[in-house]
Amino acid sequence: MGKNSRSQPQRQCGSCGHTLAADNRGKLCSPCQRQQHAAAKVAPEMPREFWERPAMKAAFATKRFGPLLRAYHQQRRGEVTQAQIAVWLKVSQMQVSRIIRGLCKVNDLEKLDSWTRQALRVPQRYLWFDLTCQTSDASAEQAPNLACPRHRIQ
Repeated sequence: MGKNSRSQPQRQCGSCGHTLAADNRGKLCSPCQRQQHAAAKVAPEMPREFWERPAMKAAFATKRFGPLLRAYHQQRRGEVTQAQIAVWLKVSQMQVSRIIRGLCKVNDLEKLDSWTRQALRVPQRYLWFDLTCQTSDASAEQAPNLACPRHRIQ
């Protein structure tokens, strides 16, 4: 037997129990990942400790969505793919990649609000903007309430 024949114990899928591929760094086999991802339209709610991690805090400090999305993806490596994030954001995987790499900046407050609070489920206390103080006029062309101190992207 060659040197490579001695391998580490095989890891099992946390859902179905099948053996994980050697290059699978996650906890689920590929079929279970696909099934789980297809069912999830928004990110799972993450505990406070996740948002308090140094990488996440540093991303929030930039006040930009790209670094936030990059940190989120890196902190959940092996659990969440760019393709799944794309489903949550309702964009293509290619667009997620562009945002993560900083090639596409997100300046639209409505998208920013939807993507952070609804899709990724980031608690408001960590965000650098707040659209909840907008006036109640339903006019689509109404300007944002700039009297609100946290309304603008800084």
